[in-house]
Amino acid sequence: EITWTISPDDPDDYVTVIFTEFDVEATWDALYVFDGPDTSSPLISSGNPPTNRGFPAGGWDGTTIPGPFSSTHPTGALTFRFLSDSSVTNPGWVADVVCLPVPPPNDLIQNAISVTNEPQAYTDSAVRLQYATNELLNPEGCAIAGTNGVWYSFTASIDGTAQASITTPAGTSAVIFYESPNENVGDETDLTFNFESTNQCAPGVASSITTTAGQSYYIFVLNTGGPSDVVIDISGSL
Repeated sequence: EITWTISPDDPDDYVTVIFTEFDVEATWDALYVFDGPDTSSPLISSGNPPTNRGFPAGGWDGTTIPGPFSSTHPTGALTFRFLSDSSVTNPGWVADVVCLPVPPPNDLIQNAISVTNEPQAYTDSAVRLQYATNELLNPEGCAIAGTNGVWYSFTASIDGTAQASITTPAGTSAVIFYESPNENVGDETDLTFNFESTNQCAPGVASSITTTAGQSYYIFVLNTGGPSDVVIDISGSL
C-alpha cells in the first residue's frame, strides 16, 4: 500500500492529473483517487465493485486510462492510494501533473447563472473573476472579445429596473447589461447592447437599466485584478 498527496505550490491553483499510460492488475489491484489532501476526502469513484482481494469498491484498475482528475477541494489537492496484492506486478501508470487556477463555472455564456428565481438581492460570493477565460465573440453594439468575465441572466416580469455591481473592484472592471431573446442563447452574438446613461459599454463597477416585462437580459461582469462579490438586484423587475 502506498498513499501520496499532490498539492499546488500556489494557493490559487488546483491540481489536475492527466494519465497517459495505465496498467493495473484488473479485479485484484486498485488505485483510489480522493478529491482533497487525504484519504478522508471525497472518493472519485470508478464505480467498480470491491476487488477479488477484498480491497474497497471505487478503485481504478485495468488498462483503460482513467480521468483526467481535477481537484475541487479548497486546498487544490488530490490524494492517491494504491492497494496491491503480492502476486502479480503490472507496469503501473504514467501521468502529467498540472497546477492551474480553475475558472469560475459561469465564465462561458452557455453556463450563465440565472437569477430570475433567486432571492433578491442575489450575491455571488468571492467570484474568482481574474481567472475567467477570454471571450471569443462580440454582442451587437458593445465589443467584449478578448476580455475575461462571467455571465448572469434573468427575465423581467414587469416594467421596472435592475442593477448589478462589483464589491471589491481591482484591475479593469466592467458591469454591462445586454438584451437577449431568451435565457438560453447560443453565444454572445445573440445579445444586443442598448445604451443607457447608467449602463455604458465602458469600464465601471456598477450598472443599472430600465427593464421591460417579458424581456430577457444577460449581465457580463469582469474584474481582472482579483476576486469579488457580484451583487445583482432585479427586485424592481419582478
